[in-house]
Amino acid sequence: MRKVLAAAATFLLLALPAHAQLQPVQPQQPLGGGDGRSGSQPRFGDTQDCRAEAQRQAEARYPPQRIGRPGRETTIQNRDLFPAETSLFQDCMRRKGF
Repeated sequence: MRKVLAAAATFLLLALPAHAQLQPVQPQQPLGGGDGRSGSQPRFGDTQDCRAEAQRQAEARYPPQRIGRPGRETTIQNRDLFPAETSLFQDCMRRKGF
């Protein structure tokens, strides 16, 4: 029984590279196309502008909380900050046409 299993495993291992070589490589397309309404790709400056705007607006809406006594304060980030920042970034990119 062991010889049969060993022979089957060897056959599968030898057949695998041959099968993988027969598969053509397909180019990957970005998800969603990535093109804006004007048919252009978002530039680095577009994403940086939207990221900075989203961070600024999210921090204004959800400021960090400071707890403790003076001199020994601890700052805690609001848990709603990240989802708000993500949503604001998406809104900005949509306004830019992406």
